[in-house]
Amino acid sequence: MWIILTAMRTFDQHSTGRAWASVIVLVVLVALLFYAAWYYAGRVGM
Repeated sequence: MWIILTAMRTFDQHSTGRAWASVIVLVVLVALLFYAAWYYAGRVGM
């Protein structure tokens, strides 16, 4: 999570719409990664 906090802190200095879009994309990618890992673990568990 420190990566997201660092990114937000860096983007606050620039404070542009593109920066916030990058943060949102980063969060979505991380969420998809965790979902994929959970789904794969569930398949293996069964």
